[in-house]
Amino acid sequence: MKSNFKRANQNYMRRFWPLIILYVVFCCAGPFLLVFLTEPSKWVYAGIALLNAIPIPFIFFVMGRYLLETDEYTRAKQARAMLTGGAVVLSFAAIWGFLELYQVLPSFWSFLHVPIFFGSYGVAYGLRSRANN
Repeated sequence: MKSNFKRANQNYMRRFWPLIILYVVFCCAGPFLLVFLTEPSKWVYAGIALLNAIPIPFIFFVMGRYLLETDEYTRAKQARAMLTGGAVVLSFAAIWGFLELYQVLPSFWSFLHVPIFFGSYGVAYGLRSRANN
């Protein structure tokens, strides 16, 4: 299953970008669609919510596939960045959750954990890449 670095990156980009574009389109189209519907049912809301979320597990599948296809060095850098992103999201969720529990902070929209993960993952990957150069 191993391929060279360039091929692994090409495969990753070919799989990743359509999913991200789909995610953004769904996230923008859902609220836009609701403007044109008069009194939509809970099923319509549920359908739109699920449609927004469908690309997310596939994005993680693509990221995992990339780890399998690339070299050890890139795999280690990616794994560290993913672990950092996960640690940031879980720490944020726990801290906010406890502050919310004790009514210090308002409720947090949990779907925002996805962009927080990808933001912290990207920053961690970038910082690690700069440190190694």
